[in-house]
Amino acid sequence: MDPDFFRATFLAYSDTYLAIRPKRTALGFYDQLYAYRHQHGTGSFELAHDLGCGPGKVAVDLGKSFTQVIVDDGVYAAYTALCVYVFASCIAAKREVYKRETDCLHAWFDNLGVGLEGWEKAERVRFNFDSRMSFVTPTTGGSDGVMPEAAIGDQERVRNVVGRGLWGEKWTEGEARRFLSKLSRQLGVAMGGEGQKRRVCWPLLLILATKK
Repeated sequence: MDPDFFRATFLAYSDTYLAIRPKRTALGFYDQLYAYRHQHGTGSFELAHDLGCGPGKVAVDLGKSFTQVIVDDGVYAAYTALCVYVFASCIAAKREVYKRETDCLHAWFDNLGVGLEGWEKAERVRFNFDSRMSFVTPTTGGSDGVMPEAAIGDQERVRNVVGRGLWGEKWTEGEARRFLSKLSRQLGVAMGGEGQKRRVCWPLLLILATKK
C-alpha cells in the first residue's frame, strides 16, 4: 500500500473518529480511574502509561493531569494496573417508539403467525439465521430484552438457511456514497435541520484491576 495514501486515509479517519467519540471528561470517566488509582496505588500523577493508544485521544486527556504520559502497544507485561473499557452502539432516542419493530426483528418475526384458516403448506425460511436481523440491540431499540412469544403453528415448516449470496449486492465506492448521502439527508431532517444538536450517549463497560 502507498504509505502516503495510508497516512492521509488514517489521519482523515482519526479526525472523524475523534470528533464523534464520547467526551470522557463529561462522563466522569477519568474520575473513576483516578479514584481507583487513589484506592489501589500511590495516587501520584507523575507518570501515566497508555496501552493501545490508537489515535491518542486518551493520552491527550491524561496529559492534562499527569506530568508525563507514555504511549505504546505490546508491552502488557510491564503494567501493574489494568483498565479495559468498551462502549457499544449508541442508545436510540424515544426508544419506546421502536419497541414493537425491535421485538419482531430480534425474534425473526416468529411472534407473527400465519393464520392457517384458508391457507395450507405454510413454510418459514430464515436466511442467514446465524446473524442478527435487527440493526440495534434489544435494549437500545426500546425492548425490555424479553422476546415475544413465538406464534409458529404446529403445521408450519421452518427452515434455516445460511448463504451469504442469498440477499446481497456489490457496490462501488460511488454507489455506497450515494446510499449514505440519502441517509444523511434523512438524518438531517430527523435532527431538526442544520445547526440543531441532539444528545447521543452510549452504554459503557469499565473493568479495573491491579496486578498481583
